[in-house]
Amino acid sequence: MVIKHINMTGPISSLFNILLDIIYPRYCLECGKNLGSTKHFYLCAECISEITFVNQSNTCPVCGIDLGPYTGGNILCRDCAINKPRFDKALAVARYEGVMRNIILKLKYQKDKPLAVPLSQLITKTIAGSKENIDLVMPTPLYRTKLKERGFNQSQLLADGVANILKIKLSVDNLTKTRETQDQAGLDGLARRENLKNAFSVSRPDEIKGKNILLIDDVLTTGTTVSEISRVLKKIRRE
Repeated sequence: MVIKHINMTGPISSLFNILLDIIYPRYCLECGKNLGSTKHFYLCAECISEITFVNQSNTCPVCGIDLGPYTGGNILCRDCAINKPRFDKALAVARYEGVMRNIILKLKYQKDKPLAVPLSQLITKTIAGSKENIDLVMPTPLYRTKLKERGFNQSQLLADGVANILKIKLSVDNLTKTRETQDQAGLDGLARRENLKNAFSVSRPDEIKGKNILLIDDVLTTGTTVSEISRVLKKIRRE
């Protein structure tokens, strides 16, 4: 159970928060360490320090992949230069490794839903730093059988958190996945695109027309899924 400290002032606030920490002690959702009276609510400082955050000044301006410390400016990565994706820009918070990989897997497969809170906060921090103009937040959808099997859409949990923090409208159940597709792992680029062709649709087109859309997903690998969704959204947005 996670309880945020109540905003109060003066010594009463300190005493009240100490009592909360005694009655409802807070633990790191990754390593289980007692957070005590620290400023952290979900992850301890040690676990946060082990996350490899992406330096946004050294990324591909389209897909957001980390190009390393010796790059900069508007230099496209090799893949985007050869086959530019349909989305305008992707922002990656951190590399999918170590602590970050662990907490995403815990969220998805162990149904540790409170982890969506710190992840949403990290996503929001990255978005705020990019100063992007956003009108609408949308989660990457799951097909109904996968949604029923998992019980929730982790991307929707993240999108809900981001929209709430940024005070931007969240669009739920407008973008849907209309058919089951083969697992993308092991497929080459062409096969990935064919696998996802006509797999997404929008039920309320007026909601996205003329809007700058922030699409939230938990993991970006080749970007094929996001690219196909962006193709569908852009086609409707221009109509």
